[in-house]
Amino acid sequence: MPEHASVVALIDRIVAGARIPSRAERDDLRRELEAHFEDAGTSEEAAREAIRRFGEERVVAGALRRVYRWDYRLLYVAKIAACLAASIGVAFFIEAAANLRVGREHDSLALAPGFAHAIVRATALVLAFVVAREALKPPLAWRRVTLGLCVYACVCGVVELTFANGAVAFVIAATFVALGALGSMRHRAPARWLLIYGSFVAVTAATHVNIAFGPMRTLLASAVTLTIWASTSAVAARADRLFVNLLESAG
Repeated sequence: MPEHASVVALIDRIVAGARIPSRAERDDLRRELEAHFEDAGTSEEAAREAIRRFGEERVVAGALRRVYRWDYRLLYVAKIAACLAASIGVAFFIEAAANLRVGREHDSLALAPGFAHAIVRATALVLAFVVAREALKPPLAWRRVTLGLCVYACVCGVVELTFANGAVAFVIAATFVALGALGSMRHRAPARWLLIYGSFVAVTAATHVNIAFGPMRTLLASAVTLTIWASTSAVAARADRLFVNLLESAG
């Protein structure tokens, strides 16, 4: 094991920069780097010379990332899929609770007639949030933004072919996500939540002008939308933390 802090720090940065999903492979890379610097000698001068001859850190880490890029991409896709599945599951539960009604016969429980459309809207909101979060992560990359827009547009097209006016739900969902992002930028709680909720109420009212929705129903529907938006944000943040933890260098 190298004794010099500068060497240890360099190894840590390279292993972390390689973005290797497998802990065993990270351990192997760490051992190879440690063995390389051990052969260089134990003095401070030998350590500095070994670091100088090793090459530019950014270049080495970039080369390693290219070697393991498919492992990283598969893990990244798995993270997004897990985030979507968990968020849609939570949204389904929220919508089910909001649409639960007491039936006329024997006081049985039933879902409201509009539950299917509510699920489409909730799924669109979750997808819009996750796509926007992943596409706009810093540093901003236009290729990632373009890919996100294409994915969202393709899903929107499939839904439009399956459900009448299904694309409208995706347009409205994108509006909710944009307003939520703007409301989160410069405001602290509870002002942030009040601003986001108010914008959701405005959009809900504007998109139901031709429907007898009513003020109370508008407020309740906006509260459900806000709950789904907030739960998706929490799930996505948790998924990101787990993803980063998986990529952290062993030891």
